[in-house]
Amino acid sequence: MTAETSDIKREIPKYLGIFAALATLTFVSVGLSYFHFGWPVKILVALLIACLQGALVICYSMHLVSEKKTIFLVLYLSAILLFFMLLVFYASHFSLPEGAKFVS
Repeated sequence: MTAETSDIKREIPKYLGIFAALATLTFVSVGLSYFHFGWPVKILVALLIACLQGALVICYSMHLVSEKKTIFLVLYLSAILLFFMLLVFYASHFSLPEGAKFVS
């Protein structure tokens, strides 16, 4: 048995666990639709489950768990750009010409 084969065999339980977690979270999100909570609660829980599933896929299936510095750099840059974009949109609301109306 080569070193590569032993590395692969060592990784199999981890990926089976990720698969089980994703399948369980899928069943939980589908099962959530059968309970009679308020719509905001259902939407919040469904979004939290979807974020957790997305994080599992991104970290393990796409092998980005080892790229922490790059991921955080891109995340911070995206957050800064989003802030400035929202600031521009917010500022444009107050810079309408005289007599113009804001239509939403």
